[in-house]
This record gives sequence, C-alpha cells and structure tokens, in this order.
Amino acid sequence: MDGVMVDSEVLWGEIEQEFFSRHGIEYHDQFKQYVMGKTQPQVAVFYKKEFNLPQSVEEIIKERVKLLKTIFHKKLKPNPGLEQAITYCQDKGLKLSVASASPRQLIEFVLKIIQMDAVFPVIVSGDEVEYGKPKPDIFLLAAERLEVPPAACIVIEDSQNGLQAAHAAGMRCIAMPDLRFSERTQFVSAEAVVKSLLEIPAYLAML
Repeated sequence: MDGVMVDSEVLWGEIEQEFFSRHGIEYHDQFKQYVMGKTQPQVAVFYKKEFNLPQSVEEIIKERVKLLKTIFHKKLKPNPGLEQAITYCQDKGLKLSVASASPRQLIEFVLKIIQMDAVFPVIVSGDEVEYGKPKPDIFLLAAERLEVPPAACIVIEDSQNGLQAAHAAGMRCIAMPDLRFSERTQFVSAEAVVKSLLEIPAYLAML
C-alpha cells in the first residue's frame, strides 16, 4: 500500500523526523530501507533497541500512529495511475487485495482518504500475521482469502522486503521502486520493473 497505492514514503520521512526530533535523536535515512515493509511492532522493537528508547513498544506504536494520521490526513494523495490500474483489473475479472504491513486501522484510514474503502474485497494487515515482510505470511494469507493459488498471484511492490516476501510466497512481482529512496538495480529479480502505476495494465497484459 505505502509507496505503491499512495505517495506516502516522503510523508513517512516526515513522520520519522518528527518522532525522533521529539526524542532528541538525529534520524538518518539509512534506517529507511530496513523498516520498509515491516510491521509497526517490528519497527517499534527495532527503534526501542537501536536508540534505547524508554517508552514501551506499545507507546512507540501509539505515538507513531498518531503522527501518521495527522500528516496523512493533511497531505496523502493516491499515486498516478491507481484508478486506471484498478479499473483494468476489475474489467479483466482479476481479484484484488491490499496486503500491507500496516495495522488494519491505518489501511482502512488510508483507503477512506483516497475514497477506495469499498474497492478491495480482501485486506490483510500486519497485525494479522506473526511475521512481516520479507517473510511471506502477509501475501500467503491474502492468497488464501482470495482463494487463488500463490503461483497465480501478482504482487506490486516498492520495497526490497516486499519483493523478497512475494518471491518467498511463490508469487510473481512487479516492482515499482521509488528512485528517491531505492536503486532500480536492487529490483532486478522482479518479473518487471515499472516507473508508475500507469504502466501496470500493459505489463499485466504480458504476464
């Protein structure tokens, strides 16, 4: 969801900067690649240990979620081509799912902001599985609920963790890396690499 459906990665940077500023810590972008695709508990545990934060994991999650909702509500926008990609899939009778490491409340919050809260029949969140990406749990649960074999599923991902999770699940993956934060060469194992969702219909037609 983040970075694929919505242009949220820059906003996540703002969230992290504000979070660490509140705690008197200088944040570096090198941590971004680690946390992309991770669940909120995974990120909170990592930050607590890495920066020796006195707050509990639950308190860290609560603070980050509150920051996220405030910033997303003001600035979040869908990525170009999202509506066209969804329409193409619906016209072709393809089943759709959102499988995100974010908590369900945040997924539903984001879908409501971009007015797509009634589009996806299956939603899988990070708080429904034991392990986040790069483990395949989220994608495997989505396939199970869609009643589609993993090998027949196609994942669209913007992170290396997500790409690894898709392949670990036995699924094909179209990578849509944000080149502000990633190198295109990091996604050479993907079945296809696109610049935006506007390219998705053409690539789906070839797969």
